[in-house]
Order: sequence, then C-alpha cells, then structure tokens
Amino acid sequence: MYIFLKAIFHNNFLKKFIFGKPDILSINFVSNLKKINKDNQPSLAWKHISIKPNTKKNDWKITVETSPVYFNKKIFYITSDNRLIALNAFSGVQLWEKELLHYPSRRGFLIEKDISNNDFIYIGVGSNIYKINASDGKLDRKFGDKGHVKNAYTKFAPVMFKNNLIVVSNNNVKAYDKNTGHENFSINIFHNKKFLGTLP
Repeated sequence: MYIFLKAIFHNNFLKKFIFGKPDILSINFVSNLKKINKDNQPSLAWKHISIKPNTKKNDWKITVETSPVYFNKKIFYITSDNRLIALNAFSGVQLWEKELLHYPSRRGFLIEKDISNNDFIYIGVGSNIYKINASDGKLDRKFGDKGHVKNAYTKFAPVMFKNNLIVVSNNNVKAYDKNTGHENFSINIFHNKKFLGTLP
C-alpha cells in the first residue's frame, strides 16, 4: 500500500513530489532554505491511498518495485494488487485505473509522446507487452493483437529507439514496431545459460 504525497512549501520556493509508505515517510529535497520551522514547513496538499489500511493481507498480491512516473502533469504507478493507476499530479484526483490480470514487469515501464502528440504507456504484463493510451487508460488496438504483443516477457522497461520498441528478456533481445507491434528482429543471447534474475 503506497501513499503519494505532494508537499508545497509556504514560500513557493520548491514544489516536490514525495513518495512513501503509510508507516515510513521520508522527505528528500534540495534547496537553500534554512532550518525548517513553523513558518516554512511543508504542508500536505493531497494524498492518494491505493489500498485501505483495513484491507486483508491476501489482497496484497506483490511487493511494488516499480517507481512511480511523472509525465505530462500526471502520475502513473502500479499498486500491490496489480492495478495501473493514473492521477492528476496537482489535485491527486484519480483519472483512470486498469486492472492487470498478470504480474507487471518489476523494473518499470515506458511512457512516450509520439509525433502526433499522443501519450502512450508500454508495459510488460505476464508474457505480453501492452500499449496503453496514457490519457484514458484504453488499449491502442492498432498495436499487435488488439493492444498487445505475445511472447515478450520482460522484467524491465522497454527502450525506444526510433520506431523500434526494444524488449530484453532472459535470453534474447527483440525489437517491435512501436505502432503496429510487428516483430522486426530477435537476437538470442547466452545460448548455454538462462538468467532468471537481473539483466544479462
């Protein structure tokens, strides 16, 4: 369960997004402010709770290792019950959420603004890569099989190079056309080894 806090300093010197847990909250910022006192201490503007404190523990499906992403005045993050949520970064209002039927990639996801000024999320879920419209949470059905490509398991955020979406799995590197989802190439690596942990 993660709580997202936005702290605003009274003197408007600095605005900073703070991320923490309900039992451990750390505030890190860099400024030339002097010692914090009652006059300049940060104040809470809003908070968002993904799972209520009295929720049963079995609703917690995974530990969250993916950092929230700030992009185009929105905050995107994954919850411990496998949901992708978008928030208005200034008000904290939830814009949309998408339930993920399988575990998402543990090391992040990618967001881009394309040449047509559309914002898209590319995220690994189970053994698939999904392309989601960041504005409304809907799948881009022009990508792959109605919004996803299969057999693209990865624990990491994809990388964008020109029109190629680069996906690294345990034993290969694949490139997909970011618009159509067509597989452009696949390179096998470490033929005699299988890495189950971090990036080979």
